[in-house]
Order: sequence, then C-alpha cells, then structure tokens
Amino acid sequence: MLRERIDAMTAERDRERGQLVDQIEDLRARLDGAEAERTRLNALLTDQREAHKTPIKRSFWARLLG
Repeated sequence: MLRERIDAMTAERDRERGQLVDQIEDLRARLDGAEAERTRLNALLTDQREAHKTPIKRSFWARLLG
C-alpha cells in the first residue's frame, strides 16, 4: 500500500513537472514574440529618413540689408 502511494505521488509530480515545462516553453515563446514586436515598433517610431535641409526664412529687412 505504501509503494502504491509513492508511485501515485511520483506520477503526480511528473505530471506537474510536465505542465510546468510546457508553461515555461509558452512563456519563452511569448517573450521572444514580445521582443520582436518591441524591436519592430521601435523601428517604426525612429525617424530613419535623411535630414532634409530646409531653407531658413529670413525677414524682409534681413534680405534687404544682406
């Protein structure tokens, strides 16, 4: 009877360990996906265009006096 209880407890422990391993794998996959998404969003937020020089608007008097 004692051996049966030990076997049952061992089986339960193995089942729980399997569930935890599955949960860890799921969380790692989610973390990898979140990292990829964060990288993609940062690329969208970063202005990666070349700097365009806009002409400086000078006042009438600055243009007249040179």
